[in-house]
Amino acid sequence: MEKIKKHFTGFLLLLIAAFTFSCEENFLEVTDPNNLTPDTFWKTEADAVKGVTATYALFQYQLWGGRWGFYEGWYENMQCRSDLIHLADMWAPFGGMSRYEASPTSYVIDGFWEFTYQALYASNQVIENVPNVAADDATKQALIGEGKFLRAYAHFLLVNTFGNIVLVNSTPKSPDEFYKPQASQAEVWALIESDLQEAKSVLPDSYPAEWNGRATKGAATALLGKAYLFQDKWAQAASEFEAVKSMSYQLVDDYESLFTGMNEHSPESIFEINFTMSDEGGRNERNSFPAMMGPWKMEHPNEYLKNLYMNDLTSDGNFSKRVFGSIVFNHPESDIWYFDGGTFEDYYGADDTNVYWRKFGYYNSDNNNGYSWSHSGTNMPIIRYADVLLMLAEAQNEMGNTGEAINNINLVRERAGSTLITSMDQTSLREHIRHVERPLELAGECGRFFDLVRWYKNGDLKSVLQAHGREDWEKFDNGIDIYYPIPQSEVSANPFVTQNPGY
Repeated sequence: MEKIKKHFTGFLLLLIAAFTFSCEENFLEVTDPNNLTPDTFWKTEADAVKGVTATYALFQYQLWGGRWGFYEGWYENMQCRSDLIHLADMWAPFGGMSRYEASPTSYVIDGFWEFTYQALYASNQVIENVPNVAADDATKQALIGEGKFLRAYAHFLLVNTFGNIVLVNSTPKSPDEFYKPQASQAEVWALIESDLQEAKSVLPDSYPAEWNGRATKGAATALLGKAYLFQDKWAQAASEFEAVKSMSYQLVDDYESLFTGMNEHSPESIFEINFTMSDEGGRNERNSFPAMMGPWKMEHPNEYLKNLYMNDLTSDGNFSKRVFGSIVFNHPESDIWYFDGGTFEDYYGADDTNVYWRKFGYYNSDNNNGYSWSHSGTNMPIIRYADVLLMLAEAQNEMGNTGEAINNINLVRERAGSTLITSMDQTSLREHIRHVERPLELAGECGRFFDLVRWYKNGDLKSVLQAHGREDWEKFDNGIDIYYPIPQSEVSANPFVTQNPGY
């Protein structure tokens, strides 16, 4: 994990500077040997690894250049429209977004667009330049595979967040190529599929521990399955998820450990975004999970989600592991509830009026490098094996294989200690997957709104928000609010871009 960040310093500047200046005329025939350029940089295998590493770093979304950035620039950007949250003390920059009144001038939306497109440009540099470095062919193919995985992941985020996006599959070679029109969603999905098909064919099964965090064959296969699932390509999705199931992934018995930073890159982890508490490299790679999930409670579980957890019970009537690992009741006046240590009884009592996140709210003074409780080096899981099993179950159920779907759901429930499902018909299981099992297992992990949009893109998502008691549900417009507005900065700069409807 340390190596993922080690080569970052300075090279990101090359990636961004190259994007800005690569098409300008070089009027002075003077070359500074100490100044990196695309022409002087892409020479060796080490250069290629640095380029790939810098691309991963862009997915940390470091708005403000520090620990607040990922929470604002990625986490809450993805989380704040969920039907499972109460807005609590939602800070003003997220207020409009969370109440379905997003603005094209929001710095949060603008930052998400900017960082993700920077990641696209960086991944395209990798894809285009690695073939020319001095390395063996297998190494080059694997590095290109990482570039294609990251390009696919960036396009996946963009198409699900904004809907109508500019597809970027190459670096601009002339000024005319800087501005492109928006692509159809079908074109974007086709490139995502192609990139992931190629990536999974060349990526390794695993890396040495010091390189944990790099994309593997399993990550590409799982994300490809997810891309198929989002397009209702059930059989293709199931095939990819079955392939992941045949790999070495397994559910971790200690559910809570997946979100404390104490069990990163576990056997359940398929892909996660790395964070550390190390200052090596001169860059802040921390996040602010303990503060934001705890005492500053930007948002917390709503009544609907609380009731789901209240009914997620073991056979002897106790709460499941998912309850203890996800939420906490009776928030004390002090801030120490999310510190390391504590027993079940410390966090759960008779008065369950107030419900707060426990997931990601962990702080460990022993490995926090002297920083306060508002800093965290906890990684962000993007795809884990439990999610794959639930997506496989969904695809199987949609194909009419409801019995097989129940078996896969029960694998997830068994790990949690929850009572097992004995039988359901297809319609009942569909509702269970959407509004019971996925919320219980994955709440707070930022995929919920994407799920809602794909399930109700041709239906009435507003009614779901109302049924789940989501504040300001009446402000939601099915024809507008499934996507954020295109940032005004992009609309103003690119003459070919049209703003999303309603903004």
